[in-house]
Amino acid sequence: MGEPLDWQRMDDRKASRIAVYRTDLDPRDESQRPTQYKWLLDHMQRFAQVFGNRIKDLPLEEPIEDSVAASSAEGADG
Repeated sequence: MGEPLDWQRMDDRKASRIAVYRTDLDPRDESQRPTQYKWLLDHMQRFAQVFGNRIKDLPLEEPIEDSVAASSAEGADG
């Protein structure tokens, strides 16, 4: 990624979060939007490049699509 990442382990869940932060911009300042959007797009692309294949190669118990579809169906029934 080229910069430090914040690994956030979630012991109570079957998940973790990897984050990167930029604190020198104010999300309420509309004049900074072009800079914010450029930074977000760049980092989304970098995350996809660095982690995309790693995520695809994870051994999952069931495909994510099946899990999401089942959750959606359960929500529609209830």
